[in-house]
Amino acid sequence: DERDQLDAVFEEATEILNASDLSPSVVRVGLRRITSFRNIAVFVDEFDQISDPVTLTLFSNTIKLLSDRIEPATLIAVGVGDSVEQLILGHQSIQRALVQVRMPRMTDEEIGKIVTKGLDKLEMSTDEEVLQFIKLVARGLPQYAHLLAQEGVRVALISGRSTIEMSDVLDGLENGLARVDHSLSEAYEKATYTARPSHYKELLAACSIARVDDNGFFSPADLKRPFGQLIDKQDVRVEDYNRRLEKLSESRGQILTRTGGARQRRYRFTDSLMEPYVLLKGLNCGLIDTKVLFGVGAKSKTDKKA
Repeated sequence: DERDQLDAVFEEATEILNASDLSPSVVRVGLRRITSFRNIAVFVDEFDQISDPVTLTLFSNTIKLLSDRIEPATLIAVGVGDSVEQLILGHQSIQRALVQVRMPRMTDEEIGKIVTKGLDKLEMSTDEEVLQFIKLVARGLPQYAHLLAQEGVRVALISGRSTIEMSDVLDGLENGLARVDHSLSEAYEKATYTARPSHYKELLAACSIARVDDNGFFSPADLKRPFGQLIDKQDVRVEDYNRRLEKLSESRGQILTRTGGARQRRYRFTDSLMEPYVLLKGLNCGLIDTKVLFGVGAKSKTDKKA
């Protein structure tokens, strides 16, 4: 029947794609075997995590080949970035074969539904404070909403309760951080490590809770209040941390992206996944208090591209 035919087609395609000399041409032949039976769409998630230039070049050449030969196959690269150009890292020759689909961060309401729908299926519940906390920390990114909710559920179940409390989510933070991409922790350590006290961790934490514009940018002045709260100093001036802020966009792994002239300088996290990670680190080590978070935090709107 049709199912058996489809299984046979995929088996043949798998044999082709398992070739030791895999190349764009071999990929095309494998996909063509499938498309002879059905049109196909292939999703490549976390495309932005591909850092090997050889792999990116092969992928770009594959897209170009499929486009030139007008194969009935669609490749969908999903990743975090400001533009298609950023995702393909300089392979501009394939732009004409791509269509950019803007995927804005989720709204607070959508983040809340992720949590409540999951809890409903488990016949569990939580209160508005916990929901608001998850919304603030997730910063519109669903993976962090899942992470926080799952860890809160785990801690509550171990305690024999069906109601998720704030302490459950906070207690689950350390385990949750261990599940986050290791590249984020490495970048964080590179940005904040110093042999002497420097307040880099406090400054980066302030960046993670600062109020931002629609594109996720904040000005140095936007950090005065949160940074002052984190170092327990009321009369903080931009001059007190401006040089360190610049270093976070230069020598310290470029964890921040900088734009604008000297008097109109603005910053945001280079990797939007880093923003909630820094916030979680601050909460886990006690650097950021939940009162500070509720009083200062605001969701950014950096986009995810597909």
